[in-house]
Amino acid sequence: MPKKTVDRVEAIREMWPNDDFTALLDADDLAAGAAAAREIMRSLATATCVGQARERSLPYAADGYDMIGGLAAAALSEHELITNLATWADDLAIDTTLRHAGHRDTTADINRTHASTTAYELSESLRTAAQHLAAAAAALSTAHTKISPLYTDED
Repeated sequence: MPKKTVDRVEAIREMWPNDDFTALLDADDLAAGAAAAREIMRSLATATCVGQARERSLPYAADGYDMIGGLAAAALSEHELITNLATWADDLAIDTTLRHAGHRDTTADINRTHASTTAYELSESLRTAAQHLAAAAAALSTAHTKISPLYTDED
């Protein structure tokens, strides 16, 4: 099957603009974007697995340069996203209307306390993930630097 001639990066930018704050995305857009990111990562993982797929996708050492650089940049963006979500979770924790589904049979004050505690725990989990993503981004940046001088000598 021949490749489509669509600019795939531009198609993503059209669906999920990142430079126009007036084109705010709703919760469905965000969920679809996360699902699309997952599918892209799965596709990259499949294309780089051992065997013919990898031999076709990355036949030469230099072919990994742009991919690793893109992954380093993506890890930085994911770090920013997860950090933003941690701040969102902090905001949830102070939202007086937030409730906990597991404590519906308790008083409003007890339910609210459980909801707030859980939201702060969510925030902490997200901050931990953000720290790991920062480390991953740094490691990928180093890998990007390390692959830079490599090439395949076919002589």
